[in-house]
Amino acid sequence: MKGRISLKRFVRLVSENAANRYGIGHKKGSIEAGKDADLVLIDPRDRLVVRGEGLFSKGKLTPFEGMELRGRIQKTFLRGTLVYSLGKGIVGKKGGGRLVRRNI
Repeated sequence: MKGRISLKRFVRLVSENAANRYGIGHKKGSIEAGKDADLVLIDPRDRLVVRGEGLFSKGKLTPFEGMELRGRIQKTFLRGTLVYSLGKGIVGKKGGGRLVRRNI
């Protein structure tokens, strides 16, 4: 958000490069035909104060308690299907994940 890297470079670092590093770039990491349509929509202007009780984890302790973060996930899609929506929470069906084998 401070202009240190471009949006294109950021996306490459957190998606394409990560998928390739872990051997799943053949199914993940970019938007193209034949790959899973896993997308996260973020509003970079929205803010969030971290509260442990609001985490989707059984563990409610966090070293980030009370910290204000900029940027907030609005929606998450797994293989093109909405699985999370801000305000509604997790809306995906349990067990909807699939194992992606590494391409070595």
